[in-house]
Amino acid sequence: MFFKSKLPDIKIPEEGIYQFITSNPKGIPDDKVCYIDGITNEYYTFGKFK
Repeated sequence: MFFKSKLPDIKIPEEGIYQFITSNPKGIPDDKVCYIDGITNEYYTFGKFK
């Protein structure tokens, strides 16, 4: 048995996960921190992540 949501279908991007994550559609600066390791305090910026 199948169920259909009353909500509209969602759009699934037709690109790879890496391209989707690193596309930066909001124009976040490359020097902004995006990840901090809570144990070692090591951090990554958006530019370093690319």
